[in-house]
Amino acid sequence: MEVIDKILSEWSFRCHDGIVDMNDPIKLSVLDEVLNEYGLESFNEMKTSPTNKAIDAILSSPEAVDKISYHSRPKRVKNIGNISNDSFADIISNVLDIAPEEIKIIPPKGQDNPSSRNFAFKFPYQGKEALIVLGLDKSVGTDIEEYEINNINNVIKQEGGSINIQVGESIYNNITKVEKIIGNKQADFEFFGDQNLFVQHKDLNGSQQYSGIYDISSDPEVKAFVDDVKSNTKDGVLQPRQNYKRKIQSDELKALACYGRGTEFGKDKVQVICFGNISLEKNEDSGNFEIKSPKIFIHPSVPSGDYEPYMYVTYRTGMNQQNIKNARFGFYPKKYYNAAREINL
Repeated sequence: MEVIDKILSEWSFRCHDGIVDMNDPIKLSVLDEVLNEYGLESFNEMKTSPTNKAIDAILSSPEAVDKISYHSRPKRVKNIGNISNDSFADIISNVLDIAPEEIKIIPPKGQDNPSSRNFAFKFPYQGKEALIVLGLDKSVGTDIEEYEINNINNVIKQEGGSINIQVGESIYNNITKVEKIIGNKQADFEFFGDQNLFVQHKDLNGSQQYSGIYDISSDPEVKAFVDDVKSNTKDGVLQPRQNYKRKIQSDELKALACYGRGTEFGKDKVQVICFGNISLEKNEDSGNFEIKSPKIFIHPSVPSGDYEPYMYVTYRTGMNQQNIKNARFGFYPKKYYNAAREINL
């Protein structure tokens, strides 16, 4: 910030009226002189850099709506939707046609400092290297999950080390702790008690998938969707911006997509789906706690409205799913990507 302040002060000093103006070409030429003295690119060069071109392309796409916006500082975007790192990487991949493996997520310096939240995303774009910083805070991605887990465990500790949690008509007794589940599982949180409680946690904006389709691709609805997608491709190759979705007809498939598979609740089948921040609230009459979230669904109730599960396929360079190149299939909330074309039955 010290260098930026010095540049602004010098620019203001050299302007005839002491007022900087990004829309005044004469004053911009003065800014270029100052930037040159600091060994920096001119203002126009900054505007046409790969990073700024990438930012403009991303923020003008439908995928950015209610998720990210312009930032006052260069090479940054503002995380207005509290999306996770993986969600932003998906946006970069889909909008700019960048292979997921080419996007490097770089943690900020001083990662041990809990106030450090700004992750950088480095990737090739238009023959050069682009780097965008996502302004993360403690309400985003794994950070918010760690934050919420700590809060919930603190509540349990304050209540003497054990609480009862009511979910719908069910009560989960003697919950002693909650932990983050690691790996590719349906559940994100596990509450330990007489009977364990499994919770899936998603961004409130619906930018994350419920699950993949790989292990139920033989389902008639899934198979029909895959076949129809393939018929809309040339030689089984999905092209940039060729994204499709379809409404699920079967309630059974909707439940499988959202809550997971199997006969027993566990890491692969959850009792609760929460969108947005999670907290506990005590019912003073019963003494039981309830899970609170801006949007919450309890098994077997199928998510509805904007969160209704849909089948999606999105363009992803280098991926190969269901024998279609550049394709990523999954079950997502209806509102995941409004620009995707709906393929009707």
